[in-house]
Amino acid sequence: MTYKQILPLFLIAGSVFAQSSTCSGAADFSGYYVFASSRMLFSKPLPPAPNVTNARPRFSSTPVGALLKGALDTAPFAVTGRLVADGQGSLFASAPDAVFVTTRVGTYSVTTECTLTLTITDGFLTPDLLEPFTTGTVRFTGLLGARGGESTLIQTSGGNGVTLSIGLAAVAHNCSNATMSGGFALAANGVEWTAEEEAKPQTLAIYSMVGRIVSDGNGKLFIEDTTAGKLLQISGSYSIQPDCTGMARLIEGKTTRNISFVLLQSSPASFYGAVGASYSRPVIRFAITDPKVAAVGQGREATGRL
Repeated sequence: MTYKQILPLFLIAGSVFAQSSTCSGAADFSGYYVFASSRMLFSKPLPPAPNVTNARPRFSSTPVGALLKGALDTAPFAVTGRLVADGQGSLFASAPDAVFVTTRVGTYSVTTECTLTLTITDGFLTPDLLEPFTTGTVRFTGLLGARGGESTLIQTSGGNGVTLSIGLAAVAHNCSNATMSGGFALAANGVEWTAEEEAKPQTLAIYSMVGRIVSDGNGKLFIEDTTAGKLLQISGSYSIQPDCTGMARLIEGKTTRNISFVLLQSSPASFYGAVGASYSRPVIRFAITDPKVAAVGQGREATGRL
């Protein structure tokens, strides 16, 4: 069954849950969103672009560039990043450490049935007359939920097999290392390239990870002794940019994993703290960015001793 067969069923099923409310248009999707996107299997190659000569693909070194490169390719990949919807049908993005979001990277539309369509391009590249290049366009379609706060979309043009999950950022402008503090339960699934010997061809195998971590709110990650409820050792480090995107190095046994992640608003919001001082613990969506692993996962507030 192809996505063209699945999509109508997906939209019909979603409309059953959304029938009690309707959307009014682009204004229903507005604000600072973070995304996690992946393809977990090889897909069919794209047909060659017509009437393009002496042009090679090129993508910016931004999350949007990585999303387009992965979506227009055929191999498994995983990436996280941020998009800003202006409430009028335009999408914008910026480098994670940028103060202002000024780069237009696509358009979007919202129907009265709350169907959300994103059309994404790499607006970070400028034309080069001396060396022509192409970047391509990718379209994603899904249903808008949580009062415009989240959506899971599938790739409907430019290739196939990619899922894009988006949600409102935990904080619009002022995320920091302190935004992610406390205990989190992590789980991830994906694929990895393996070979018994370097000279032999690489094959795909299932990759999975489950763990409990504690963030100190200052850039360090710990693991917990689940029998004694004590912190054992530093198991990694992290840094968070003001736009709620971040990078982490997480020790998994004898292996160190490089991880990109984004912080979302929890839905429904959960509040913690003493009387008169409470805060909402964010949800973590992350992608493992090691060259031989393509995996995405989620982290939520951990129960128990954490």
